Amino acid sequence: MNLNLKLRSPQPKTTQGGLVGLVIVLIVLILTASYFGVNIRKVAESDMSKSNFGYVKEVSLNFWHKYLEKPIMYLYGDIWLNLLWHPLVNVLQKEQSSIKPPEINLTSTDIYQ
Repeated sequence: MNLNLKLRSPQPKTTQGGLVGLVIVLIVLILTASYFGVNIRKVAESDMSKSNFGYVKEVSLNFWHKYLEKPIMYLYGDIWLNLLWHPLVNVLQKEQSSIKPPEINLTSTDIYQ
């Protein structure tokens, strides 16, 4: 009895919209704003919008400097670079300098026998 069972792993569904999806969403948003009579240029240039964006920028920078900058820079500088990246690069450079290309003898007739 010969059972040919082919087991395949299920294909994961991708939820990536990509650049085309982003462009379509932006077009829909612009068309919706136009339908409701919103002038995007006036909204973007208004004092209230500038004030709101300035506030968001200020809060974001404060959050970065107070809470995120030290741990992220520690993880990046001391952990990632010093413990992982630099040793890996050193090993690869040593391996690259010690590797010699294989010697191929094209005049040998042993290949065809």
